[in-house]
Amino acid sequence: MPYNPLQTAPEHAEAAGPDFATDLFIADRPGVEFASFGRARIIAPGVGAMLFLPLIGLTGLAYAVAVGPFGLPPVVSGIVLGVLLAAALTLAYANLIRAGTHKTPAWSAFSPQSTDTRYRLRAVIPRSRRTRRLGRWALRVTGLREESLPDPGDPLDPERGGFEPIILRPWLGVTRGRNYHAAVWTTAVVLTAVVLCFAHYSLGSVFDALRGLRAWGVIALVAACSLSVAETLFPVFIRLAPGRLDVFRFGFLGRGRPEVTTHDLRAVGLCVNFQTATLAIEKPRPPGEPLPGLVLSKKWPHHQEHPPGQHPEYLSVALCPGRTEFCQRVIQAARTTEPTPPLPDDQLLG
Repeated sequence: MPYNPLQTAPEHAEAAGPDFATDLFIADRPGVEFASFGRARIIAPGVGAMLFLPLIGLTGLAYAVAVGPFGLPPVVSGIVLGVLLAAALTLAYANLIRAGTHKTPAWSAFSPQSTDTRYRLRAVIPRSRRTRRLGRWALRVTGLREESLPDPGDPLDPERGGFEPIILRPWLGVTRGRNYHAAVWTTAVVLTAVVLCFAHYSLGSVFDALRGLRAWGVIALVAACSLSVAETLFPVFIRLAPGRLDVFRFGFLGRGRPEVTTHDLRAVGLCVNFQTATLAIEKPRPPGEPLPGLVLSKKWPHHQEHPPGQHPEYLSVALCPGRTEFCQRVIQAARTTEPTPPLPDDQLLG
């Protein structure tokens, strides 16, 4: 049986058994729920870990531009850009530590025995993420500690109460369609052509200007701009309300009727990874029915994944402010006894 770091006494847990609808299992590491995460093509959880080499490359590119076309002194340019690079790398690493991903990458292998799928609701909270506030919250929602007085200013009490609908924009955190990817590649091709023309006419030689780490700077610049343009042209929003989570995929510049995916949080299986601020939303299943077994992927490297048609839907809010509180709200929305408020089906708010 998977080990629950916040489990009650074994004799009590085995005698009563978990309440499939509302009990919450908390694990240290991601379980089988995230076996198919690679198929979702969501890069938000791994952006922080991928920043270091592009930042160095961007610094090299900025140095070449400063010394070349602008004619700034090499020593001054090197000192200023070096200080800026050190500050950027420090902030990037501090953010990784804050998110708890500096030791365990977002794409690390899952542990098949980590979570207990007898529970409909599961959460992944590594020890490095169990801060005082999050740890107290975990003890309360698992029923291991009854708090007569909540933390001062804690808006998440009671854990099963209601709340106003929350609107969030999950940057790079949702699986996207063909139009989005077409916008990414089109923008990348145009920007690459512009950079190559600039390097040829302003810096003299494309190969000399973009050699070494400068090439990584160009790649980072093109990738960041392409993804930003695509996210702006085809926006996506998440709406969270008691018992319900909606994903709004809008068309070009947010025009027209959005494509809406609605999840009944009182029926679906749900695993929330607090380490990467990522949700795995499974298909509804009756109590006692196990999850489908994993199969080998037909594509290289032939890793284990869910059977066709049984993949969970993944959402990540890793790049959003207040991501930890949002993950707590998702658990609250799935356990609340309050009714779902009336909400429009084709717009974010009525």
